[in-house]
Amino acid sequence: IVWAHMLVGLHYWLRLRRGYRQALGVLYPLALLVPLLAILGFARIGAELQAAGQPAADYYSMDYPLAYTEQPATFSLGDIGLLVTLGLIGATLSARQIRAVVKRKGNSYRLHHANGQTLVALQGRSILEALRMGRIAHASVCGGRARCTTCRVRVSEGLELLPPPNDLERAALLRIAAAPNVRLACQTRPLRDLQIAPLLAADTLPGDRRKGGMQGRERSVTALFVDLRGSTRLGETKLPYDVLFILNQFFAEMASALQKTDGHYAQFNGDGLLALYGLRGGSKRACLAALSGAVTMHRHLQKLNNTLAGELEQPLRIGIGIHYGSAIVGSMGPPESPIVSAIGDTINLAARLEALTKDYACTLVASADAVQRAGIDATRFALHSVQVRGKQEIVEVYAIDDIDALAKLLEPSPLAQRKRGTE
Repeated sequence: IVWAHMLVGLHYWLRLRRGYRQALGVLYPLALLVPLLAILGFARIGAELQAAGQPAADYYSMDYPLAYTEQPATFSLGDIGLLVTLGLIGATLSARQIRAVVKRKGNSYRLHHANGQTLVALQGRSILEALRMGRIAHASVCGGRARCTTCRVRVSEGLELLPPPNDLERAALLRIAAAPNVRLACQTRPLRDLQIAPLLAADTLPGDRRKGGMQGRERSVTALFVDLRGSTRLGETKLPYDVLFILNQFFAEMASALQKTDGHYAQFNGDGLLALYGLRGGSKRACLAALSGAVTMHRHLQKLNNTLAGELEQPLRIGIGIHYGSAIVGSMGPPESPIVSAIGDTINLAARLEALTKDYACTLVASADAVQRAGIDATRFALHSVQVRGKQEIVEVYAIDDIDALAKLLEPSPLAQRKRGTE
């Protein structure tokens, strides 16, 4: 029991180490031989004591002289056991070779890995088992019991031919809100060829199971880009520490505005940031919250300008771009410091709209789609049809400079306020 417990611990410690899989061919027979030979040694001593006519307990007596007797030159129990053990090990190794031949000729599937390798595995074997047989390192912290999800893979081809997830796999995938094309390698047993890509590094540790690389799924969000105007001039007229102080104050106010309007800080780019709205709730709520976030940012900036009036030659100004659409949202970045952010055409377009605030000399440029989804009447603001850099189709946008007018449109009606108060 102690030996088996030690081997289990060693296996889970070494299973992700380089060269461990290659050494299993030698380590596995040794792991079996050591306890078997130990047991056979005990059995042999017992047989010798029995042949000598002495009770086995007397062997451990300090005052009892042990006399060895000559044994006939025949196969002992230990010799027979050793031969049987070696035969079983040989049969196991031979069976593996036979299985490899059957695999090539029998019912099997091809597994195309993102690293360019192609494996052949018998039907019934999981993706994780196929990868291990092919000596391709793959993360599996829980040992293949659908508890950690570190073995998850993205299936790019053959997804529709896979058996549906079992209860364990379905529960694990729901827990991490996995995309439809993500499966657990330890639980998925393909019947046809498929192509996969691992989502976590092979040396992922238990604490890293939700970190590293880029993991996400497509969802609809409202992206808000805000940029500080005149930051270059600020750096030319102020000492570096003064600029740092002002920027820290600026981002503190922007972060406070995000927190008040249920926005998620997703990205920092020197003198601006990306915020995401709609991680919880529908499109109308997301667009309303984003527009409210723009109003709150503007008000917080006014308060900051009043505070820093003696430090600034001219008040700080911002430009904001807002757009609603689909994006890949998830944890991305280096394993040591991942963030929940988003990438995609929606994010790029929001950044382009923010740049248009310079052309229209306004504070906010929001796509007409985002404004319409918010359900407000924006006819009082200028509507423009523009071809944004990097896009071929024409995009309709609202250029809004009167933020106070926008704030009034976002205020709930007295009837809605009364209803909210009675709920």
